[in-house]
Amino acid sequence: MKFIYKMRGISRIYWGMLLIFLCPWKTDAASFSGFRQPEMKAVYNKPAKVWESEALPIGNGYMGAMIFGDVYRDVIQVNEHSLWSGGPGENPDYDGGHLGTPAENRANLQKVRRALQQKMNEFSKNDAAHFNSTGKLITKDYGNEEKDGIKPLIESLRGTKNNFGSYQTLGNIEIAYNSLVIPDVIRFDSDCDNINNYDQRVDKLFDGNRDTKWYADKGFQQKFPCYVAWEYETKQKIKSYSLTSGDDVPDRDPISWNFYGSNDGKRYELLDKQSNVTFEKRKEVLKFPLKKEANYKFFKLEITKVAADNAITPPQLSDIELEYEQLDEPLEPYSDYVRMLDIDNAVHSVIYKENGTTFTRECFMSYPDNVMVMRLKADKGGCISRTFGITSPQPKKRIFASGNTLTMTGQPALHKENGLKFAQQVKVLNKGGYLEVIDNKKIRVKDADEVILLMSAATNYQQSMDEKFDYFSDEDPLTTVKQTLTAAESKTYEDLLSSHKKDYKALYDRMSLNLGNITGMPTKTTDILLKDFYKGNTVEENLYTEMLYYQFGRYLLIASSRENSLPANLQGVWGERLSNPWNADYHTNINVQMNYWPAQQTNLSPCHIPLISYINSLVPRGKITARHYYCKPDGGDVRGWVTHHENNIWGNTAPGTSYGAFHFPAGAAWMCQDIWEYYQFNCDKKFLEQNYNTLLGAALFWVDNLWTDERDGTLVANPSHSPEHGEYSLGCSTVQAMIAEIFDIVIKASKDLGKDTKEVAEIKAAKSKLAGPQIGLGGQFMEWKDEVTKDITGDGQHRHVNHLFWLHPGSQIVAGRSVQEDKYVEAMKKTLETRGDGGTGWSKAWKINFWARLRDGNRAHKLLKEALTLTYTGNPANIGGVYQNLFDTHPPFQIDGNFGATSGIAEMLLQSQGGYIELLPAIPDDWANGTFEGLKARGNFEIDAEWKNGVLVTAELTSNSGKECVIKYPDAKNLIVKSKNGDTVAKKVIDNDKISFITTAGAVYEICR
Repeated sequence: MKFIYKMRGISRIYWGMLLIFLCPWKTDAASFSGFRQPEMKAVYNKPAKVWESEALPIGNGYMGAMIFGDVYRDVIQVNEHSLWSGGPGENPDYDGGHLGTPAENRANLQKVRRALQQKMNEFSKNDAAHFNSTGKLITKDYGNEEKDGIKPLIESLRGTKNNFGSYQTLGNIEIAYNSLVIPDVIRFDSDCDNINNYDQRVDKLFDGNRDTKWYADKGFQQKFPCYVAWEYETKQKIKSYSLTSGDDVPDRDPISWNFYGSNDGKRYELLDKQSNVTFEKRKEVLKFPLKKEANYKFFKLEITKVAADNAITPPQLSDIELEYEQLDEPLEPYSDYVRMLDIDNAVHSVIYKENGTTFTRECFMSYPDNVMVMRLKADKGGCISRTFGITSPQPKKRIFASGNTLTMTGQPALHKENGLKFAQQVKVLNKGGYLEVIDNKKIRVKDADEVILLMSAATNYQQSMDEKFDYFSDEDPLTTVKQTLTAAESKTYEDLLSSHKKDYKALYDRMSLNLGNITGMPTKTTDILLKDFYKGNTVEENLYTEMLYYQFGRYLLIASSRENSLPANLQGVWGERLSNPWNADYHTNINVQMNYWPAQQTNLSPCHIPLISYINSLVPRGKITARHYYCKPDGGDVRGWVTHHENNIWGNTAPGTSYGAFHFPAGAAWMCQDIWEYYQFNCDKKFLEQNYNTLLGAALFWVDNLWTDERDGTLVANPSHSPEHGEYSLGCSTVQAMIAEIFDIVIKASKDLGKDTKEVAEIKAAKSKLAGPQIGLGGQFMEWKDEVTKDITGDGQHRHVNHLFWLHPGSQIVAGRSVQEDKYVEAMKKTLETRGDGGTGWSKAWKINFWARLRDGNRAHKLLKEALTLTYTGNPANIGGVYQNLFDTHPPFQIDGNFGATSGIAEMLLQSQGGYIELLPAIPDDWANGTFEGLKARGNFEIDAEWKNGVLVTAELTSNSGKECVIKYPDAKNLIVKSKNGDTVAKKVIDNDKISFITTAGAVYEICR
């Protein structure tokens, strides 16, 4: 619930004069121009109101926080990486989502296989694409799966989402002026909540932002009354309330309602009744005084009629606001407000002036100490007076204050005593003034010179790596938290900040970028840079914004994925609800893989480890799933392991439930590419040996599961389904590409490890018979094995272009590597033109990568600019852009788009998937000049480069493993390779655009004209 206060005009702060250069170019690279990356900071001149689009993220892998930065009442929403509902804590018999018996599922699978083969046979015979006598291309689609009996057979292969769970919020830390009573809304309830759009759920009524709204939509049961109810942590004394109309469709406005209060949530007293109220305009605020002052813990708004005057139109509102007693004394106005996320140092800060005093809040999330640290200070003594508290929507919790420590313990609502437990503590350390506990729930500090907060959180979750599926340790998470905070409290603020920066910068500073050789930050705030991106910015301001977005992606990966943490989920390590969009889970049909595309390229290899550990954790259950749902074509047992498109932290590897997406047994094959990428970029054979069986198992599953297509004798996936697009068929291109990739990976890994086994021979034999990529009669790169109409038309510019996996992130087709591959490349261009550049956030991000690998830098850059289109929450028309806080919008916020865009920028600068390092493969015209340092290439090479007018000036290459280096660049035969001491290094000219030379581990080489 928001409260009202007045604020003087905010002064604009000009940061362009602050020129602190990080990550300098090497002094011995004399040919470099010396342009360093400018400061990377996201800057705003007002507090955040909306979690999703305005609050700013910090994190250390284990914990995440979103900071609003309000002056009078700051909110820091906190997550702990393993706080999930569902799993064996809810149901001890949880088995990863399996349905049916193995015998039933295998029998159904065989029926599906035979039915699909028959359907494909008939399609090829009767409906194959062809040119008619006039030269017109004639195509058909596969046909209605309901009518032909395929759908019920496919549906028999489903899993269950019972006890799947969701990633959950831990709660909020709230920091308020002592004179301000904090009204904590701790629970919402409604019989007409939006079940489709997370951006328009009932919690939006209480987010303090009139630009968002609650719209009942299909959650409305087409009958009145319907209600919205909410609960505060403590009783609220109120005199009036107000409602704000929605932003559109006046027919949805409530016009009659009852307003109730209660102290037990069961027996409600009528406080106000309104009939036939009219909202004259959109987002209009109407205030309704109560006949007498009310004092309740629970409130309910019961809507009895909307303006449409029917029982069909769902209601909507933008805001509910109570006027309550909140102030013992007036709040002072403030000015010169600046809220900033320093991406170079992973530090959040708020600075403002009040009554002639400058106040500063600095906050960071330390990985080495596993604590969130915040310091509140002023430039005058005795000025810090605040009340600190913890709130949480978790219903099964205990919150209390003792001494200088706030504590919360609890469990997810449906978890049993032996299930998941969580704990959080906040230590309030005041310098000067005095501290007291209020109502055993909050801590008040008065007249301090400085206050430092230390926060840590933990659960008793442990990742299961074997068939025991034991996800709960015997450790008490509260003991863990206490030990963590005791250790942190023994250090000074300066020591904590120093160790945090040292740890963060050891990763972040590995790589830097300067597009346009810019010398400093713009004067505009970040939201204005985004607003003016298409009209109003200078060239330099736009280039800075692109660099900021790139480094923000790297920042998010460091903040959400560290060694021993869980991997970044659909929202990284952030989530504001008990049930987050798509459960904030791990989707393996693009999303979790895209999260890690920047990990190797942008030199963040240690951040990749959590995903690789997670992949290995899926193997034990994945072996069970493989034999529960699949069999060889002859009915025998399959080997290996499998997982499908929705995964949680409880070992869910079974198929999902959504007909248009659930059948995706290629999930394991695709995820294993991350293991191979780690090896290719780091050349660590010990790592490869440790993970080899996981790779082998994913490949052997497909050796056993492949089906021989009667039409041409090739091996195909049966059934196959192009992810989230359809149709069910034999050997859709996407799945065939993933199978080819995992086969290729295991063949190469076996060679590097000297494993010439029977299983490897089987994989080679299967790969030689796989149905491969095809070009249609229409010139497009085919999505299905048969050329169907929607492949030609683009199916309404469908967001998925999965079948280009062959190009990216796969490596089976590389532009410029062979004549045949270039034919495929031209067909892929036609497909992308047909599908268009539109799409959701992750879709646009993938297309940036596609066009970069097609060597069209200008088209890739066009998509990057579209990905930077400023969007707003609550508007479904805003698709595939960016919010003010730089979060990607699907919508809603989905972090894969951030990571995918960062990867796309790296692909434009450097590629190495073709067996050679290609310098500046897709530089757009707008990036005519620039420098980068520290990009990684396969073979464990680090590359620095400078270019002018789109042409390479010089590159510096560090060989970390002593591999032979092959360089591709236009007219590469004339490039000169020198050692660090200036000696010319012998090179071999492979062709006009390609050279190779022998390297020594640890040596640095300069490549120039």
